Amino acid sequence: MRNSFISTAIFLAWTVAASAETTHFDGVVSFRGDELPIRLTLNDFGDSTLDIPQLWYAGESISVTQEDEAIALELPFGIGAFTLTQGGNAWVGTREDFELRLDPGTPPPYSQIEMPSGAYAPAMGGTLYLPEGEGPFPAVIIVGGSSSAHRDQWAYRSKADYYARMGVAAFVYDRRSYEVPLEGGSLPSFWTHADDLVAIRDTLAANPAVAGDAIGLHAGSQGVWLSIIAQGEHGGFAFMVLTGVPAVSPGEQDIQMLVAGMRDDGLADEVIADAVAYRRLYFSVAHTLQGIDALLAAFGAGEGSAWIDYVDVPETIDDLNWWHRHQAYDPRAHLSEIDIPILAMTGADDWVTPPVENLPLLEHYAAEAGNQHVVTMTLP
Repeated sequence: MRNSFISTAIFLAWTVAASAETTHFDGVVSFRGDELPIRLTLNDFGDSTLDIPQLWYAGESISVTQEDEAIALELPFGIGAFTLTQGGNAWVGTREDFELRLDPGTPPPYSQIEMPSGAYAPAMGGTLYLPEGEGPFPAVIIVGGSSSAHRDQWAYRSKADYYARMGVAAFVYDRRSYEVPLEGGSLPSFWTHADDLVAIRDTLAANPAVAGDAIGLHAGSQGVWLSIIAQGEHGGFAFMVLTGVPAVSPGEQDIQMLVAGMRDDGLADEVIADAVAYRRLYFSVAHTLQGIDALLAAFGAGEGSAWIDYVDVPETIDDLNWWHRHQAYDPRAHLSEIDIPILAMTGADDWVTPPVENLPLLEHYAAEAGNQHVVTMTLP
């Protein structure tokens, strides 16, 4: 594989020498007059990565193979496969109404530094994206949601590429699992994760390339709660960028999501009310870790009803432990004291954290704190 790829690199005629390990391309996908810029990085061993800047999609693995005097690749999101041949100083391929063109490109304007960190053992894996040039640079810690908290997930990791290209150092890390005990045996919680954020900030601030008084948080969904706790209980962050913003407790946010999703699917109000009643019983049982038999009976009584497909039922009382630890956390106490700049963005059709319910609350709590540096945006 190594030798065949080096021969490909020579054939591309864009590497300075056959020993070069990486080749960069700036490209564009065209479809009926619309253009989508991309960036492609070919590494020495044949594994390659793709960036689609408009989608905050960066560093994602992509298969690129050599076919005689051509290279073949397949782009994601339904764009599909292309076979590219050299034409002048570019590589070009077409398929139906699509055209892909790759021109010589440049390396990304940042370096990646592995930096394990955290407040507890075992340490978490992390990567600092450090811009080129002379620092110190402002920095941001990327805090993912419940489903995007690991560096192998492009929707989480790619934000670091975006910031670093704007001259802001960015840190991404593999957040602890709630189900894997810490070294002392206790399970991680919102507050554990908030402590980790403070430890990451302190580690970054000790780096001379980072401006210690200009480290902020970019958080989404569940990560918003973690960030609010970190700033509310410890302070020391310079700003917060929040997306998919819950300004209520996890239990109430779950109810919001349930109602909005069922309404979006066109269910009747009385069916939604039955689902909400069951969910509130669910949280009552989770709060006390008692009464699971009543919960199972309520679920069984709903068999055949339309709402049953929108809720879950625990197999054992242990399945409610996460909710027991977190459902009642109310961010109001912290938000009504936080006075750093906040940019909060939510999509107009977001039914997970509906903006009509959450952004006015955030603005109200900011007013209680006397925080005049809060901007909220509902995006179409």
